[in-house]
Amino acid sequence: MPDPGYVDSGGIRLLHYWRRRIVFRSDFPKLKPEDCGRGASDNRWRPSIHLPRWASRISLKVSEVRVERLHEISADDILAEGIDVQHHLGKPGPPTHRTLAIAFAASWDAINGEREGCSWSANPWVWVITFHRVDGISTAESS
Repeated sequence: MPDPGYVDSGGIRLLHYWRRRIVFRSDFPKLKPEDCGRGASDNRWRPSIHLPRWASRISLKVSEVRVERLHEISADDILAEGIDVQHHLGKPGPPTHRTLAIAFAASWDAINGEREGCSWSANPWVWVITFHRVDGISTAESS
């Protein structure tokens, strides 16, 4: 039995909520906005940041916020950032804190190195935000 909040419309699963439909472009990359049915009169996609809270696919809860120097990053934090040592350094074997830091520095500079005062060698202050996924978040919790 299908989920009560969903209907199948010509092979496209649409989320209905008080007569509204949400179709995520990432689910249907070849779909044109005008093919989404009623409510798509302006024929354009909207960034997900402008969707209502109820339409979010996942909910994240911030559990910690702190400020630290970039070079203070721990090995666990580097791994949590998704750094692949073998991709950046081409070295097989288990990563050490040193090889992780070298790989992270290379990735950091590829993204931020051109901005004044933001390179790895500048060791800027950074915000460290820790969060976790929350299932079934209520409206009261989201405010």
